[in-house]
Amino acid sequence: MKIITFTTRFAAYLLSFGIITMLFFGCSSQKPPVASPSDAVSSEVEEKITHVEASQAVSVLINGEKVDEVFMLQYNWYDNEFVAEDSFNKIMMDNYAPAGKRAPYAKNESELAFAFASSEGIPSVIKVTQYANTVRANSGIPFDTVEVELISNEDGTFSFTLDYRRFRMYYYLLECEWENGNSAKYAFAVEKTKNQ
Repeated sequence: MKIITFTTRFAAYLLSFGIITMLFFGCSSQKPPVASPSDAVSSEVEEKITHVEASQAVSVLINGEKVDEVFMLQYNWYDNEFVAEDSFNKIMMDNYAPAGKRAPYAKNESELAFAFASSEGIPSVIKVTQYANTVRANSGIPFDTVEVELISNEDGTFSFTLDYRRFRMYYYLLECEWENGNSAKYAFAVEKTKNQ
């Protein structure tokens, strides 16, 4: 009788120990999901990305020096739209035709380059048109219009070499389109350095 009682107690003890052990390890293996440090970092990076305005998405450079006189003609930028009241030609004439007004100077064979804001990336379409600053009589149509061929550089800029040919000044129309649907048109002018 004592043997049976001891065996029964021992079995009950083992059973209780087994249940407690299973509960302990079973519960401890079910840990709540924990966000990894990389998840936190990536969400912080996403929050820190801020988009610039259309006017700041492109910089025009002459031999590495930024041109400050760049005019915004039009944009469709993150669902905001803008169209200048004046035409491209009128903006250029108003700024550079009056006596004493000069466009930024550049020597012949200077490098004109376009750098793009890193937050916006490089446009999928970049088109540059060069206009001699002379207009056909009574037509309002500029002549000597050339679409400029750009070179893609390793630093992410696009550039071309300036050739004045027989003119001393050019107007430029820069048209950009990004893959996200943004688009913008910019205008600027360059004048040949004096005594060249």
